[in-house]
Amino acid sequence: MSEEEIIAGLKSRRNKYMQTNKKMVPSKYLKNLITRSLLSIIVLLLGIIMLKSNKDFLVDKVFTKNLEFAKISSFYDKYFGSLVPEIPIKTPTETVFKEELTYQSKDDYLNGVKLNVSDNYLIPVLKSGIIVFSGEKEGYENTIIVQGTDGTDIWYGNVSNSDYKLYDYVEEGALLGETNDNTLYIVLQKDGEFLKFDEYFKKD
Repeated sequence: MSEEEIIAGLKSRRNKYMQTNKKMVPSKYLKNLITRSLLSIIVLLLGIIMLKSNKDFLVDKVFTKNLEFAKISSFYDKYFGSLVPEIPIKTPTETVFKEELTYQSKDDYLNGVKLNVSDNYLIPVLKSGIIVFSGEKEGYENTIIVQGTDGTDIWYGNVSNSDYKLYDYVEEGALLGETNDNTLYIVLQKDGEFLKFDEYFKKD
């Protein structure tokens, strides 16, 4: 066999090999894609079946109880550090609002208390935590709910001019907003139960 025939034979084998592999690649890719799609559908269907069979559990744990954002955030920061690095910003002329709650009188009101304060009173945050609600609450006007690291939700009712948004973290003593008039509503709730104002803050 001549050298030219050997070279021609090698080229022929190479071309056949390349054509075979080109046919196999799409076939393997398609099989993998179908397998992954089927697995995804199975997982989704199993999830739907579990949710339907445990509907009462889902309603009880998700819709009737608050997810304790502040506790989760505190735990994560303690063991893994903050996701966002803290960058100190120095502003020499900056004034810091750091006040305690003051009021002229206090009366029981619905599930909490009604405080008589000065007009357009600047509301201090009573406990550090995460804002888990901001909007209208029947009987309390515009309300902001801050969930503390101990799992207690503190409702601030009749609030206006707040710069905070949902899921913002607020420090104790910081300015939450101001009252619309001379009334501030405070409600304390933990694990679905309403707490007494005097008993809760007596711990401090």
